[in-house]
Amino acid sequence: MVVLGQYIFKHYQIEINGINKNFINFIVFVSFVAFVGVLWEFFEFVMDRYIMFTGFTYLSGVFEDTLTDLLMDILGGIIAFLLYFKNGKA
Repeated sequence: MVVLGQYIFKHYQIEINGINKNFINFIVFVSFVAFVGVLWEFFEFVMDRYIMFTGFTYLSGVFEDTLTDLLMDILGGIIAFLLYFKNGKA
């Protein structure tokens, strides 16, 4: 997701300048990853409740699953950004 965000910034020539450029990039890209994760969770919900009717969203523990998914999305975005930044790309 971070790499996709970088591609979008370069393709549309979006540039962030200023003293806190790296911090702002970090916030933007991690927010983008979180946003995509939330969209995915909505997709799972709609597929289960209104299209496939599997009943997964009625099971106990489904909220923990959703929150774990979102937490892992955010942690993955942070780690990917840090690795990407460590290599001098960001």
